[in-house]
Amino acid sequence: GLCDDFLSIVLLVISIIISLQKAHLMSLALRWKKYNAVITKAVNGQEAVDIFEKSEPNSFDAILMDIMMPVMDGIAATKAIRAMERPDADIPIIAMTANAFADDFKRNKEAGMNDRISKPLDARKIISVLSRYIEK
Repeated sequence: GLCDDFLSIVLLVISIIISLQKAHLMSLALRWKKYNAVITKAVNGQEAVDIFEKSEPNSFDAILMDIMMPVMDGIAATKAIRAMERPDADIPIIAMTANAFADDFKRNKEAGMNDRISKPLDARKIISVLSRYIEK
């Protein structure tokens, strides 16, 4: 099957403002279980930065970063993580965005993001992007 041996710890950054999105991510999280993914949720960019900063180096394999979030957006959070003095500051960060425009992606890349997944989010789409960055 699709990445049956996919074992990864993912820092999933979601915005709680979009309640529909939150419900969607809950069902996504249930489907993730079959990939043995361990998900840590953060509700905004600041929380993602805090969780990452407090974690032991290499605790996470990747970060899925929503771009539009309250408190701190995904761009600012990515820049903050990239600026940290830690061996895993180059962790794969994948933008989750409703905006498929190229100029937007250029901005994400400049902030230090590796890739993007366009909404609506789909478990298969996420797995295929993540598997480019995560060694099995």
